[in-house]
Amino acid sequence: MTIISEVWQDCIRKILNRPARVLVLGEGTSGKTSFVTYLTREAVKAGIETAVLDMDVGQSNIGPPTTIGLGFAPKEINSLADIKPKCIYFIGNTSPVGKEREFALGLKEILPKGKDAELLIVESVAFFNDRSFRDKMLALEIEIIQPYYIVVLKVGGNYEENSLSGEGRVFSLPGVVKKSKRNPTHRKKFRVESWKRYLAAGKLYQFPKESIPKPKTSLLGSVAGITDQKGSHLAAGVVCDTDERRVSIFAPDIKGIKNDNLRVILGEVNVESKVLSFIKEVLIGAAQPKEAS
Repeated sequence: MTIISEVWQDCIRKILNRPARVLVLGEGTSGKTSFVTYLTREAVKAGIETAVLDMDVGQSNIGPPTTIGLGFAPKEINSLADIKPKCIYFIGNTSPVGKEREFALGLKEILPKGKDAELLIVESVAFFNDRSFRDKMLALEIEIIQPYYIVVLKVGGNYEENSLSGEGRVFSLPGVVKKSKRNPTHRKKFRVESWKRYLAAGKLYQFPKESIPKPKTSLLGSVAGITDQKGSHLAAGVVCDTDERRVSIFAPDIKGIKNDNLRVILGEVNVESKVLSFIKEVLIGAAQPKEAS
């Protein structure tokens, strides 16, 4: 459980007094998600319609890994995973490095979907030691998101408040020192649970093999993005079967668009084997005859 400091509470009070776009920055272990969760919870309690855009492609809460996702917060929220994605944009990797173009396109496509929110919170990708990448991403995010508030979390940092262009504010806050950091095993488990949550009500889509791009990794288990003919991103999925003629992708139900009008983008990573096992269980369950009530 995260103990909310007085400076966090003071910052959040100031944001809620004048809701707008908020960009939350920090290293992967600085408490970004904890801050975004608490800010969202307090905003909902205050009756403020709130949308959250999750850019953490490696440990995504809103939508599956390899995507950025936006959703509107429900009336009660315990974690960001309680927010169902209204839309996602497929980045194709669990690492953001080298994906500046995809992030730029994704932000431009997704941000308008949150225009009805009084408060729009964007959780940035985690800061990396790669300063060149960090500077590029920060400039890109500020240019496209145009935040009214920027919140910077840094473990061991001090509280500061400075002006941004116009009437906006930049808050520098001390980050959270977590008792236990996520190790690779925890991160893998988190990704599996995120995929299972996203695919729980999924269905099977089949595409001609010649229509599928050449895979950059093993085709079976590859992550995949599904778009319409215009290139708008509709869903993410997983290649769960393939033969000489067809490729089967398991993804959420995409309503209102015929299969012939869908297009596939293959990602650069594969899901964990437990995700494929989960998909198989869902398909077996769907094939079982339903008992008469």
